[in-house]
Amino acid sequence: MKYNWRISKYSKVVSDDQDKLSYCGRDLDAYSQTITHSQYDTQSVHNEVWLHTYSKTNVTLEVSLCGVLEIRLLIHAPPHVEVITLEHLRVEDKMNLCIKQKVLGCKIGLKKFQITFYNIQEIEIFIEKFNERFGGGISKNLIWKFMRIVEGIKVDEEIKSKMKTNRDYYEIRSELLELINRVD
Repeated sequence: MKYNWRISKYSKVVSDDQDKLSYCGRDLDAYSQTITHSQYDTQSVHNEVWLHTYSKTNVTLEVSLCGVLEIRLLIHAPPHVEVITLEHLRVEDKMNLCIKQKVLGCKIGLKKFQITFYNIQEIEIFIEKFNERFGGGISKNLIWKFMRIVEGIKVDEEIKSKMKTNRDYYEIRSELLELINRVD
C-alpha cells in the first residue's frame, strides 16, 4: 500500500551543481530558493547552502512511502499536472532521522534534507507508517517525551534578571561553586 502526505516545505543541502538537480534530472532553481545558512564552529564559521522548495497555490509538495521514501513536486498548470521526483530513497540505506515538532530531518551519507509537515498529527501518522513498513527506525515515544520536557521548562523571572551576558571565567566558576554548595 502507498501512503501520501502533503508537505509545506522541502529543503536540501547543496554542495555542488549536481545537488541542484532533482532525482529525474530537472534543474530546481526555477522552483526553489537558495539560502546560505551560517553556523559558528569552534574554529570558524561553517556555511551551508540550502535549497528550499515551498508548496504554493500551483505547486504542491508530497512525500510518499511504498517500499521507498519518495518526495515529489506537483506543478498544476491546466490542463495537465507535471510531476517532478525530488528524492527517491531506498530505506535499506543507512538513514539518520531527527524529528522536531513538525520537521523531519534526514541524513544519508553526505546528503541532508528536511521536510516540513503541515501539523504534528501528520508527522505522528508518518512515523507510525514508517515504523510499520520499515521495522521501526524512529522512536516516537522517546522523542515526544523529550520534546514535552524541554517545552515545559520555564526560566524563573528572578533568574532571568540575574543573568549576565559577558562574564569572565572566575565569575562563572565562583557562581558554579555557590550553586554546588547550595545543593549539598
